[in-house]
Formats: sequence, structure tokens, C-alpha cells
Amino acid sequence: MTKKVTVFKDPRKKKPWVVRWFGEYEPVTGKRKRYSRSFRRKVEAETYAAEKAVAFRQGEERDTSAEKTLKDLGDSWLSVKKGSRALRTINDYHNVIRRLTSSFGDDMPLCQITRCAAEKFIADQRSLREGKLSNWTRDKILRNCRAMFKKAVSWGWITNSPFDGVDRPSLALRDWQYLGIQEYKEVFAAAPSLPV
Repeated sequence: MTKKVTVFKDPRKKKPWVVRWFGEYEPVTGKRKRYSRSFRRKVEAETYAAEKAVAFRQGEERDTSAEKTLKDLGDSWLSVKKGSRALRTINDYHNVIRRLTSSFGDDMPLCQITRCAAEKFIADQRSLREGKLSNWTRDKILRNCRAMFKKAVSWGWITNSPFDGVDRPSLALRDWQYLGIQEYKEVFAAAPSLPV
């Protein structure tokens, strides 16, 4: 079994220097998972590979990224953001985490969330009271999901974010609301200081 951590160059990528290692052998499937992390510079990749090799020799588990769940991401994200954000933003993050965990489950591994599942999650968002969310609110949920999963990528928990390729909700256009003469008069009666 290959235990070493390797570094190689993939010129097709934006971050061409890739560090790769294998997880432990799984007797049920007969396979090992392959993990990788990309870097812009060779020095960064070699440093990371050396640190990983030392950590594995000291007993660090090789498959830790597979064990990270939505609950882990939500807890870590909130602990990082709590001091630096306004209360309303923190409440938005709580809302998104609640929606993610109710849709996928607390114990869902991050690496098992596919782009298809992410697109379905955004499309299925509904309001708890009215049943339908505005496109602006769905877009806000998508932005928060992208930010959270991008951070999970930078922490090395997953290799790529499933929310990166998800399209923003298209805006529903409404017809103009024309005012009749009576409605026009009522508006000006209610607000006489409006300029004519």
C-alpha cells in the first residue's frame, strides 16, 4: 500500500502544484480514497507534503477529510465568524446552516454532497410561512453556502465546493402596476408633500 505523500505538477489547473495521498484500505469496498490539495507554488506544495508526511508518521488519520460533516462545518464556520460580523449576518448564517442540516442531515459528510444535490437544495428552498422565497433570498442562501464551502476547501476538508457551479436564481419580472385616476388622487391625498 502506498503510504507516501507525493507532489506533482498539473499545468491545466489554476493552482498547478498538487499534493496527493491515499487513505486507508477499506476492506468492504476493496479500495482506498485518494485525497489532494492544490497550490500555486512548488515550495508551498512541498512544505505541505512534508508536514502531512510527518503528521501521518505521528499517527494522524489519513481519512480525516472524509469524516467532516455538515455539523462540523457549521460549528467551525460560526466560531470563526462570530466576533467579526454583525448579529444579523450571524443570524443569516444560522438560518443557512439550519436549512442545510434539515435538508441533508447533521451527519452528512461534506465530500458526499454533489453539485446536483447542491442545485436541488437551492431550487427547493421555501419559506416556512408563505411557502415561496424571493429570488433575492435564494441568491443570498447560495452566496452564504458558497462562502462556507469555499472555506471548507481552504481548510482542506474537501477538494472542491459543490456550490461553485450552481447558477444564481433568475429574477422573476413583474408587470408594471399602473395607477388609475382615483388611485393617483388617493396617493397624493395620503402624502400631500410629494412633488407633482
